[in-house]
Amino acid sequence: ECSEEMITIASTLSVQSIWVAMKGDYKALEEAKLRFAVGEGDLVTYLNVYRAFVENGENPQWCNRNYLKHKALARVTDIRKQLRHHLNRMHIPICKMDRDDRRAVCVRKAITAGYFSNAVHSCPAGGYTSVRPGSDVVLFVHPSSVLMHTRVPFLVYHHVQKTDRVYMQETTTIESDWLTELAPHF
Repeated sequence: ECSEEMITIASTLSVQSIWVAMKGDYKALEEAKLRFAVGEGDLVTYLNVYRAFVENGENPQWCNRNYLKHKALARVTDIRKQLRHHLNRMHIPICKMDRDDRRAVCVRKAITAGYFSNAVHSCPAGGYTSVRPGSDVVLFVHPSSVLMHTRVPFLVYHHVQKTDRVYMQETTTIESDWLTELAPHF
């Protein structure tokens, strides 16, 4: 139901970063991120960024004003075209959600289906641990995430970065029952 949106997310995850790295002026970057941020997490936020990029004519000046890398977003457009071409060749329908209220749930469920092995739940003492039994590694939401200052019961993440802590990057909120619905074998 939301293959169009998933193409955009996959394309965005294929580039280094869409955000301009700010040396010293982190506040301005965070304010720019908040203009696109949604409570569902980073991957749904990427949809907002890309939609706005296209609506603004893929304009480099618009990107600069919003602390976005024009080259990275142009590359996202190229990757999207390639993925659409491959899906068309394989006769996989490309569908776009027509209602915003259903779009976020559909996209989050698709992300859960793909990243179920990266599902975590919140810990009483802070941080998150895997929903898999026996895992005692505590993970934290990366400071660059739109969910950094939000505590939710369940998340999935794209990858981790290890420093003094183990940070989850590209996080998305999920519902716990989606795991048994979408990945019962897990």
